[in-house]
Amino acid sequence: MLKIRALALAACSTPAFAFGLDLSREIDLATTGFNYSAGMEFDTGEGELSAAKFHARSFLSKPVPLVGDFVFAPVFQYQGTLQETHDASPGFPIGDETLHYLALQGFVVSASDHSPWIYGAWGRAGLGSDFQHIDGDDFQFDVAVGAGYQVNDRLLLALGVGVFELNGDERLIAGPAFSWQATDHLKLSLYGHTFDATYAYDQDWLLSFRTEASGGVWNIEGTDGLSQRLQFRSYLIGLHLGKRLRDSLWLDVGGGVSIANELELGSPEGTTTFEDHPDNGWFVYAGLRVASW
Repeated sequence: MLKIRALALAACSTPAFAFGLDLSREIDLATTGFNYSAGMEFDTGEGELSAAKFHARSFLSKPVPLVGDFVFAPVFQYQGTLQETHDASPGFPIGDETLHYLALQGFVVSASDHSPWIYGAWGRAGLGSDFQHIDGDDFQFDVAVGAGYQVNDRLLLALGVGVFELNGDERLIAGPAFSWQATDHLKLSLYGHTFDATYAYDQDWLLSFRTEASGGVWNIEGTDGLSQRLQFRSYLIGLHLGKRLRDSLWLDVGGGVSIANELELGSPEGTTTFEDHPDNGWFVYAGLRVASW
């Protein structure tokens, strides 16, 4: 699991928008949870936006040895989102949408006990859709590479670069990452757009301050029957409380504010036809995670 955590830093410091891997806990074995965000009033007219999101993600196997120091780890991911508009002005171009995202991801990492250097790569093939009509515009492909350096037993530094939506509106994102065990009780982490400060009160209780990107990109069927690209982005800032239920099984609950909200509608090629920046809102979260094998 140490090598998988290192890979999270080396190869995945950049996947933060859309459907990142919740790197704030350095890649748990499996997670599932429910997030509800609301109170985001539109700035182009009356009404507000809410989103209820269920997610599940799990490694499909233990790391598989390849050649030399390289190992491979596959991951499955699902996210279902019910996005609703409330009391919107007449003619508002986005209505209630039931949205789905499924993805297979793969990590490849090279790490040796004899070297502080870590090298990794990450790839993801996903399907983001309302399932009304599926064609090539519903598929998304992302890749990233990175390198990390284990400074000492408490500090790991990394840098990653990724290209997202290779078959659509391509985005290149580069960013640093680090994991620092500042004290025996306090750990600080940065992965792309996700910052996490966790205080371990004891072996069974955790208190975290976390900022993370949320949202997604989906291909939906417009009123004219043609494909449209729907994108929602948001930053969640909040406090989370973790309680160990047994062994590696944890309960997480939290809440806070959603800021920098952005809602876009456009063509699959990336041309924006409508854009709104809803006001800050609030969110609550509850979920379970399995920390290790």
